[in-house]
Amino acid sequence: MLSLKSVTSMPDRQACLDVYRQSLDYYQAANLPFPDRSTVQSDRTTAPDGILPSRMQYQLIMLDNKPVGVVKVVRDYPVPHAVTLSLLLIKQHYRRQGIGSAIVHQLASHYSENGYAELQATVLAPTEARLAFWRSQGFDILDARRLMLASGDIRSQVLLVRPLSDLVTV
Repeated sequence: MLSLKSVTSMPDRQACLDVYRQSLDYYQAANLPFPDRSTVQSDRTTAPDGILPSRMQYQLIMLDNKPVGVVKVVRDYPVPHAVTLSLLLIKQHYRRQGIGSAIVHQLASHYSENGYAELQATVLAPTEARLAFWRSQGFDILDARRLMLASGDIRSQVLLVRPLSDLVTV
């Protein structure tokens, strides 16, 4: 059974780090440093400018009580009534089994029922395969840009959006 678990303890944080380290292809493709405990801490606690930490949820994705992924959601960002998936990471061994799709569907249903109008996703280092996943979930590209980091590195980022109105039941 698939579920989400809030990250509240040191063993939970270690499980997140394990997910990160079993997803090194993502870090390599996005030209990100090797993940360590500070990566988990930053992802868990850093909110976008102007967003209260209470609007964020950083959770383990559990399959039969085993951690297989991590998801970070920011509510009312970048606009009110929108929810942004700023991180969806599944261990390499568990990919292509429908886990990501099931989590996106679960989150879309939950936020639709709670009055949110759209679900957005931020994709670093987008590839055709990554974008195809999001398109298969009903997302369209809203914005694509290249970001210049303080280090001088350049990263590609795509923002995708999916209206939640198609999930509303009367």
